[in-house]
Amino acid sequence: MIDKTNYLKISDFATKAGVSRQTIYNDLTGKLTDFVKVIDGIKMLDIQALSLYGVKDTVKLDSQFTVKFDNDLTAFLQSQIEEKDKQIERLYSMLDKEREQSKEKDKTIQEYAEHIREQEKRLADLLEQSQQLNHNNQVLLLKEKESKTKGLFKRLFAKSEE
Repeated sequence: MIDKTNYLKISDFATKAGVSRQTIYNDLTGKLTDFVKVIDGIKMLDIQALSLYGVKDTVKLDSQFTVKFDNDLTAFLQSQIEEKDKQIERLYSMLDKEREQSKEKDKTIQEYAEHIREQEKRLADLLEQSQQLNHNNQVLLLKEKESKTKGLFKRLFAKSEE
């Protein structure tokens, strides 16, 4: 009885060898001749022939080991997925916090901008008042100067009339 676990179908063999099926069919009458077996009416190739295509470590594992390996791998991958889910959850939480902080900063910036606009308006009003006061002071100074000048002439003319 031939052990089927050491043989592969041509398409599976081609995949593992990294070549096309046509390449394998062409090599069946050449370098693969010694590795071909017909099992249940299907041409099969011994996995040892993979070494002809540069494939190393072609040992076929028994199904019990494969199942245990698959279960262990599945458990490991499941734990990795759970850990990644937790990381994603933490990252979403951090992102939400950052968004909240950004909204708060935007609100604060808007409040500061409004405050600055109010201060600018107050400064403009104060500048206008200052300019008005300066104008009034200049007018008063001119009137005072005129009154002193008129008073001096009046005194001079008043004395000469006497």
